[in-house]
Amino acid sequence: MTINRITDVEFGDTLPVFDPDTSLDNVARFVKAAHWAAPRFTDHEAARAEGLPGALVPGIMSQGFLAAMIHRWAPKAEIQYVDTVFRAPVIVDQPCHINGVVTDIDEATGEVEIDLTVTNVPCGLVCWLAQWGSGWAFFSALRAAIWAARST
Repeated sequence: MTINRITDVEFGDTLPVFDPDTSLDNVARFVKAAHWAAPRFTDHEAARAEGLPGALVPGIMSQGFLAAMIHRWAPKAEIQYVDTVFRAPVIVDQPCHINGVVTDIDEATGEVEIDLTVTNVPCGLVCWLAQWGSGWAFFSALRAAIWAARST
């Protein structure tokens, strides 16, 4: 279901699962556009030489995946903020799933809070757990508040 206004949202609603493109080609395009030349993002062996498990998806690109997921669900939403603490890497060429659930709705201010979870598929690890207000997270915390358009 596409969300067009805040009245379309209910507490506990789940967002459609999003599987972002973590391919080396996609990450390389992003890194080039950002003018980042660090091989840790585009070369698995270079990243391993730094002690990493493989080339990393840049954190800001991962946050872009989260925003894309929200906008697929609520195209008219305006993201007010994203609060993220990274606890485990998203690795290039390894699939991951992003899930989301509505955890708060404030119709007076027009804000909807969503907890988002990114799960690395091969190892089954939750690499981001969006948890706001509970004070804990497995691998990372993310808080996103959006404003869902009040008109169609």
